[in-house]
Amino acid sequence: MAFPKGARGNMPMFTNTVKMDNECDNDYFSLMLTKNMEEGSKLILCGIDSAYTTEDFTFHNMLDTIWYTVNISSFGIEGFTDFPGNGMTAMFDSGTSGMALIPEMYQAVMKAFKTKVPKFNTENGIFPCENMKDLPNIIINIDGVNYVIPSDAYSLENEGKCSNQI
Repeated sequence: MAFPKGARGNMPMFTNTVKMDNECDNDYFSLMLTKNMEEGSKLILCGIDSAYTTEDFTFHNMLDTIWYTVNISSFGIEGFTDFPGNGMTAMFDSGTSGMALIPEMYQAVMKAFKTKVPKFNTENGIFPCENMKDLPNIIINIDGVNYVIPSDAYSLENEGKCSNQI
């Protein structure tokens, strides 16, 4: 799904190839991600299937043609101010659900989490699962649109322990 410059062997994007072969009307693709293993996540090629959303889609301009990157207007943790890293660039990867941050931002996020959940381990991100609801939302603003990421979307439970996926 990568842009040709970022793909192995400079291969064209799959969606562009399908469009050139007149197999679809556009080169859009969309993802519907779910934690429900029975339902499964979906990759939709050649467009958008509104049956998988309850809200309108928002389109953002990509900054380059190598990676899916956008400008981040702001990044914050709900209930915390003076957060580092506003005005940066983010790269999206359709095959990854984790979030990587620059070290200064990561440390600030871990400090905010520790403030909300005293048993939060800032070294490995592990915390008691009963405290997941106590962790704050992450708010990312892209082109004036706020995307709120609740704690259950950036945390994972495994064998009775919870960890953040940042």
